[in-house]
Amino acid sequence: MNKLLVRGLFAAALAFGTVSLTACPAPYTLPTTAGAELTEDFWKSYYPEFKQDMSWTYAVTSTASGSEGTAEALWKVTEVKDGVATVKMTVKMGETTISDETDTLSKKGPGKAASGVKYEKTETVTVAAGEFKDAVKGKATMDGSETTMWVAKGVGIIKLESTGSKMELKAKSF
Repeated sequence: MNKLLVRGLFAAALAFGTVSLTACPAPYTLPTTAGAELTEDFWKSYYPEFKQDMSWTYAVTSTASGSEGTAEALWKVTEVKDGVATVKMTVKMGETTISDETDTLSKKGPGKAASGVKYEKTETVTVAAGEFKDAVKGKATMDGSETTMWVAKGVGIIKLESTGSKMELKAKSF
């Protein structure tokens, strides 16, 4: 698997996964038409409040360079301070660690997505971690690649697909 592709996938996920650490004061209402931008209020409403030691485990599949590779990624919150969560992201192929990085998430919303995240629809999504009803499907363009993501209320990103790669929530523990 292309190491840069894996890093890019996780960078995109982090950019999209910038989250709220506080409750939204009023209930968030999803857009009624496809193509509407998902605002900061969406991210505040749909992501859980971060707590130290909460984690997400993702199964990653890449078809870069015509060959398929799989890996597992663990995102673990190591600290929450002043509205910013420090997240350690470890990616392994088998027993080999191919990426071990730390980044931060805050309540800013979709972050670096070049064209923002656009609402598509809600749908039921099944991944290894279970079935998520009313997951929000959104699309964005980043670095010239279209990325589709599914976000479950109270969980965050449960599935992400980009050109040649996909990431699905495999297990979760909060």
